[in-house]
Amino acid sequence: MLTQTESELGRSLMTERGMQWLYAHGGDPLATLLRAEDEDRGVLLRRIHEAGPLRRSRNGAWLTGDLLLGGEILHDPRITPGTPADVPHGNDLRRRITVFGLPGEVWRRWRDLAGPDPDHDAVEQVCVQRLERIGDAFDLVTDLLRPVLVAVVADLHRVPAADRAAFDRCCLAAAPVLDARLAPPRLTRARALIDGIDGLTALHRRLVDGDDDLVTAATVSCPVRVDVAVGTAANAVRALLDHPTAWQALADDPGLAERVVEETLRHDPPIRLENRIARTDLETAGQRISAGSEIVVNVEAANRDPRHGADLARFDPFRSPAPAHLSLTGAPYLELVAPLVRASAAATLRVLATRRPRLRPGGPVVRRLRAPVTDAITRMPVHTP
Repeated sequence: MLTQTESELGRSLMTERGMQWLYAHGGDPLATLLRAEDEDRGVLLRRIHEAGPLRRSRNGAWLTGDLLLGGEILHDPRITPGTPADVPHGNDLRRRITVFGLPGEVWRRWRDLAGPDPDHDAVEQVCVQRLERIGDAFDLVTDLLRPVLVAVVADLHRVPAADRAAFDRCCLAAAPVLDARLAPPRLTRARALIDGIDGLTALHRRLVDGDDDLVTAATVSCPVRVDVAVGTAANAVRALLDHPTAWQALADDPGLAERVVEETLRHDPPIRLENRIARTDLETAGQRISAGSEIVVNVEAANRDPRHGADLARFDPFRSPAPAHLSLTGAPYLELVAPLVRASAAATLRVLATRRPRLRPGGPVVRRLRAPVTDAITRMPVHTP
């Protein structure tokens, strides 16, 4: 239920967006990332690396793109994801989505209640069945990946058949939940996101035998699992089709799928920015950070940090040893998401490489607007000549 009027919500979103534009116009790297307006990401990543391991942005948040420091921050128990209490003058949208800082015990209870993730074979079976119903020309995201992952996650959450269509609609509406943590969406998208989260919450109140925290964990894990898994698989296919020899190598040996997924997580992470809150005064990288300060780890920059590897800007799933990376690490909610993402992305890659070995791009890739966290692909036409 909305406690703000449409105009109040709209004003808060416009104010936040306006400040991001103002700071970005002044050259602030974090604000430029959050503005998410077709910026040259390579240039931005170089600027972040050149600025040193940790710098303060004009909005007061600290930003790092350093691999080692980023790993320390993500795993420091004094620096944790946000909760609704961290939004001093929050709006309806932020109150619903600033929940990734639920205690680790809650996420573990939900994982125990939900049971094990589907195995590779189960995901492959759903993918094969879906692929058999579409022709040689299709949209990778809307025709294959999203329907497959929605079905897999619905099974995982034991969603009844009668609720599957509503579950699908709510997951799609709530898909921008990760981006909306840092970039205010347009009012219509914000309202749809709120409705999607509320719809999933109502569903899980019927399905989950537990307290409100368990319901919240179940609710948020649905769109996040679907969107991050779809994003990882789509990023992998796009990268492979941009490198035909790599796609051919996978078609020749589908057993390489796990290596492709891991390199995709490093090179083109499905969650590019992770924001955290310092729970106490602390000092790191020579900087004093006060309690309550926001710290943003640019996972993409850290994964490509030139100070910790050679030519990490290049996509190469077959290099050995595989470079270290920070994707899907450093928070209990990510520990819940990561196994399904890795398994489902590898399974869909194996099915595509086996059943569509001559797959080719079929048109321009379309990405989600105002998506600095995921840069999610929403449409990707492909075909088999």
